[in-house]
Amino acid sequence: MLRNLCLCISLGLLLATLPSPPRTFEPYVLVYAGKMVDYGAALAAIVNETGTKAIVAHDEDTMRAMITLPQIRCVVISVYNPPEFSFLKDFAPVLQAHFEEGGAFIGIGPVCSRILADPLATGIFPVRGNLTGRGTAMEGRYGSAYVLSEPVEGISDNLPPRFVLTQGQYVYDCGTEGPLEPTSEDGDLQIVYREESTGIPMVIALETPNGARSISLAGCYVADVERLTYYWKRLVEQEEFRSLLKGCVSWAMNGSRRYAELGPSAEDRLKAEADAILAAKAKSDLARRRAGQRRTIPLGLAWTAAIAFQAFLVMKYIAPRFRPQSDAAKARRSHLLK
Repeated sequence: MLRNLCLCISLGLLLATLPSPPRTFEPYVLVYAGKMVDYGAALAAIVNETGTKAIVAHDEDTMRAMITLPQIRCVVISVYNPPEFSFLKDFAPVLQAHFEEGGAFIGIGPVCSRILADPLATGIFPVRGNLTGRGTAMEGRYGSAYVLSEPVEGISDNLPPRFVLTQGQYVYDCGTEGPLEPTSEDGDLQIVYREESTGIPMVIALETPNGARSISLAGCYVADVERLTYYWKRLVEQEEFRSLLKGCVSWAMNGSRRYAELGPSAEDRLKAEADAILAAKAKSDLARRRAGQRRTIPLGLAWTAAIAFQAFLVMKYIAPRFRPQSDAAKARRSHLLK
């Protein structure tokens, strides 16, 4: 009974020390907005509404560490400060490799300019922007009117054929004879929305044969100064922008080969590692219990032998002194004493 109770207690303690089962492998959207911390958090909050969690990289080190993880299903880049463009140019080979693996990207504003962010603006975001146009005051906002050019399922589904977004300016490619249409040798390109008055592409979707997808939002230039008419908070509060960003992220993620291939394999590796840890711990605990048993048995035998030897001594030399003596023995003892 006591042995069974001890065994139950031991099993309970063992189960309590085991690690919890591994969590399901989850995808994430990586948002890089540089020093505009609150703006990045606002973009991440919009992405979270898609059901996929967003992680904000506020610095270069975080961006470098996160971009290679298989959990990253989509990358959103929206930066406006010169040091961040210098970093992106240096970091471009890593981003390009991520894209070539079948990754998904959303580029907002200046990252689509080859003046500021080449080679990203000619590879991942094929806008090749070298010129900017200005927004105007219209319909109670300062921005540009977007008109539907080529419907793309998942991007334009929940948006009207025309809407106005807050933005200070937009970027486009211009040659000697005027604006040029974006092109890409890497895959199929679709112009989803254009600027109403000029016809300049504003939302460009790219899908490559290797399973990579990108969306270029050539406008959405905002500022971190609250008094300006194109302050970033005015943009992120617009339902049209929120729907556009969520649609772009969902479309880019759903076609991304990188996560589809790396995600399950990484999940299998994590589960295998967890199973290996559990098996090793169980084996170690069993070996420790057996070792304890091996130590206990010889110790028990030694104690038994010691007790038996002590009993022999007691019975041989000590116990006889306390036994009742016969009359003859008493007479001999009395005779000896005399």
